[in-house]
Amino acid sequence: MEITWAQGVFAFCGGVLAPATGILCVWRLRRQDVSPLKGFVLGFGTVFCALIAVSFLARFIFPGYPRVTVPEPIAISFTIPVFASSILAIWLVVRKRSCSTRFPFGGASALLTLYVAGIFAAYHMFSWPYRKALPWSASEVEEHIWTAGFLPDFSYSLRARITEEQFLDYVARFELKSAGKREYYFFERDEAPRWGPSPGAYETYRREDGDWSMEAMYDNGIMWVTANET
Repeated sequence: MEITWAQGVFAFCGGVLAPATGILCVWRLRRQDVSPLKGFVLGFGTVFCALIAVSFLARFIFPGYPRVTVPEPIAISFTIPVFASSILAIWLVVRKRSCSTRFPFGGASALLTLYVAGIFAAYHMFSWPYRKALPWSASEVEEHIWTAGFLPDFSYSLRARITEEQFLDYVARFELKSAGKREYYFFERDEAPRWGPSPGAYETYRREDGDWSMEAMYDNGIMWVTANET
């Protein structure tokens, strides 16, 4: 099963942000003769508990994710409280009477940089190339993905609102060629009923390479893309 962008950010928070918070707490508390283990547990534990809490909340609100599509920015927004908990942990180790504001603000800046870097890293690591090729101004982005596990077979569908000029740039990037007009109809999916453009004939762009094929068309401000390998 493919890992989504949001799932990658959640994993980053647990595997990188939480330990980094623990290390910062250790570095600060060493000046107060506090056990390094206690400092690490405080920082790591605060973030990890927040991560577990928001994971359960996200699962409760979106029980079908990732099978049922949820906009990735919305899914990623559930990690904001996790980042906030890392800042909380930094402030918990500060003793106002013995510490200037340099450490908490410096630590918060470092964690913010790490968190933002993690979001971008997860985007490039776990997003499909068809999505990464979209302009940043794209909106109403929706994906549906099926993979065959360890086999290379997959079926990928993408819709996004972009301008016609951006669509033509997208087509050129994947070297899709005009395949003439093709009739399109809605087809049903459990997770995406009425997936597809309005019924009608549309100019279609297509490319095939062995078992892989990709197709794109544009309808009333919306780009529709399918890619398959069988």
